[in-house]
Amino acid sequence: MSEIPLHMPEGITEQHALGQVQLDQPHDWQLVSDQVMGGRSQGRLELQERNGQPCVCLGGVISLDNNGGFVQIKTLLPSGVNAGRYRGIYIQMLGSGHAVDLRLKTTALQHPWQSFRMAIQPREQWQTWWLPFSDFQPHRTDARFDPAQLRSLGVVAIGEEMRVDVCVAAWGLYR
Repeated sequence: MSEIPLHMPEGITEQHALGQVQLDQPHDWQLVSDQVMGGRSQGRLELQERNGQPCVCLGGVISLDNNGGFVQIKTLLPSGVNAGRYRGIYIQMLGSGHAVDLRLKTTALQHPWQSFRMAIQPREQWQTWWLPFSDFQPHRTDARFDPAQLRSLGVVAIGEEMRVDVCVAAWGLYR
């Protein structure tokens, strides 16, 4: 994993919040697991408060049985938002220290296994990552990443048997 800035990089002129979790408000995160393809991983999506911060949490157990091995929470970009006007995303997270993938999907991607991804390792204290779009790597696609086509963000625990515990309090765009 490359060094990822945890403090707001210099030169940021604007933040556009897309999701700030509130305990008394509905959230728009969805749970997806390898069970959609016959896997046996168990996942759950819960609204919680961790270290004084409201958040959505992905919990569960990753199983590699039956060609499985992932659980994910994802959210759609709100309609009318053009991420092409921004340099990257920020996300406030905490976790158990296991690496997770952040996966961006665009309208150019046609298959569920395609994405633009980056691995991060959330710790037990809240941290905010500032992630330039240029640092996301294409996975199983020849498409180029075009932020103007961004449609969703996923947080994915994948590839090894483990207990999953990762939470998101906020995310958005910056320029």
